Amino acid sequence: MSALYHLNQNSTEDNLINIVLQVNADNCTELIQHLVNLKLDFKFYSSHNKQVINEENKFPYVPNSSMKKIMETVYHKYIVNNIENIPPTQESIANELGISYGTFKTHFKEAFGKPFYQLYTEKKMEYAARLLIQGLKVVQVSDRIGYSHPIKFNKMFQKHFGITPKKFQMTKFKEARTKSL
Repeated sequence: MSALYHLNQNSTEDNLINIVLQVNADNCTELIQHLVNLKLDFKFYSSHNKQVINEENKFPYVPNSSMKKIMETVYHKYIVNNIENIPPTQESIANELGISYGTFKTHFKEAFGKPFYQLYTEKKMEYAARLLIQGLKVVQVSDRIGYSHPIKFNKMFQKHFGITPKKFQMTKFKEARTKSL
């Protein structure tokens, strides 16, 4: 199956750029995602069924393997590379991808075995633990990972690890001293 993409980008009112590309099903989703990221206006013309897909329904057909790649991109963009920042809502991420909120939730959980915010929270707490081990103060870690109130960070950390951040830090320092003796 091939698809014809007609891209429009207005740099000025008089300057309209039209690009026509032939793509196959394997790189179709990747191209659409790239266009979404660039915030280009585009129309999708399927040579298979002559259907026109606009920005309202960007992903007409996405094979599961492609959706997994998209979810991995989301994981890296919002969790791995931006762990110190609070991610947008799942609804916003789904909208950015041009898919429904339910589709996003389903495919993210299929790809990682956990819902987005559960995985995000786990990775954030693991990152906080690494910062504590490096010697940062609890207040510094709390602020660095986006908590405006250290008590909220303290409660979330304790919920995740079963110990307060300060006790965790003291235990790790004690273990390190014991190993060095």
